[in-house]
Amino acid sequence: MAVLKNVHNSLSSVIQAAGLSISSPGLHQRFNQGAVDFLSSQLGRILAINLGISKRLQLRLSKQFKRVLIIDSSGWNLHRKLKKAFKGSGGSGSPAGIKLQFVFDLLSSAITHFDITQGNVPDQKYTNNIPGWLKKDDLILFDLGYFRLTVLNKITSIGAFFVARLLHGTALFVRHNGELKRLNLVSLLRKFKDTPVFELEVYLGAQAKVPCRVIVVQLSSKQRDAKIRKLRKKAQKKGRALSKMERFLAGYNLYVTNAPVDKLCAAEISQVYRLRWSIELLFKQFKSTLKLHEWNHGNKFRLQCEILGTLIVAAIIMMFHGRAQSLLWNKDAHEISFEKLFKLFKNKAQLLFDGILLSVKTLRNTIRKLLQLILSRCIKEARSSRPSSIQALETLDNQKIIQVPKHIVLRCVV
Repeated sequence: MAVLKNVHNSLSSVIQAAGLSISSPGLHQRFNQGAVDFLSSQLGRILAINLGISKRLQLRLSKQFKRVLIIDSSGWNLHRKLKKAFKGSGGSGSPAGIKLQFVFDLLSSAITHFDITQGNVPDQKYTNNIPGWLKKDDLILFDLGYFRLTVLNKITSIGAFFVARLLHGTALFVRHNGELKRLNLVSLLRKFKDTPVFELEVYLGAQAKVPCRVIVVQLSSKQRDAKIRKLRKKAQKKGRALSKMERFLAGYNLYVTNAPVDKLCAAEISQVYRLRWSIELLFKQFKSTLKLHEWNHGNKFRLQCEILGTLIVAAIIMMFHGRAQSLLWNKDAHEISFEKLFKLFKNKAQLLFDGILLSVKTLRNTIRKLLQLILSRCIKEARSSRPSSIQALETLDNQKIIQVPKHIVLRCVV
């Protein structure tokens, strides 16, 4: 209740918002490890319930994969008093920081995994955890921060699939006469400079030798220039200039996947990767509507309780999103807006709170009422000129993609 009402300033305001009969010192004393463990267990129960009742979207991806998982992280600075419990990234940033690792299934809107870590834990190090909760025929999407060759090999060995960007500098090899020869990617790109999209089969890494497909998408001059500007800003922050090679490669999007062509053709890869944007929209609501990043106190137990409480609210909202999204999409091919949904729950916080506290019959009626409101008020606006990632993927024509001839690839080996 306090989360949805955005009460952050004092314990007394939290007590008032939740309608509790307890003093501020009494509530403060209840923020301890036991409270953290309790809220963590309740969040786990809600996630398990969601996984059990979730409905899948009827997409082309749902025919090829059991789940389409998206992983990303969001971090923020904390009170300096927490630097021992939650170390920050250092440098010019705060000495204390926290990071939320978050995974959800696009097909069901179910939150499948979350983890709260110290702010100085890099995503690439956290990547080692991914194979532990993947299943056969899962598809996982992640950005360059999670790119790690040994983990890509493990994902393949599980029978799961990935789509990611190719990390600059990764060694590429092609097989010829039973031997692996290193590929000169720049030379190959120049030979195919007039080809908008093409693909080839390679092995990634001098040691890992991960078998996969590389899909090359040439960008327009406008897209390339915008990408160069972003890269130049990042380079300037690190006190260096953008290299000639980086400027050249900025003209392309390079994707890697271990999914075979019959599961994901090259024309689908860039659209599938765009689905990652949905987790950014979700994080935006966590911060703008639920104010997740504004819980910032010197008491580590209180901080963890407030974050877990916020995630419990988010998990409940995502349960409604999954149900409403499946009903709406599977019937009329429309989607539910994250922004409209989270704002609706903010406005209807009291209704949800009363439904939970009263009888089971009242809760069922509250759920029905909220679903009706969602289906009538939270529909994402459809724009023919700017379709969503899901709409773009579903309406995509499977264009013929050039498979680079073997003899041309071999000319481009080191």
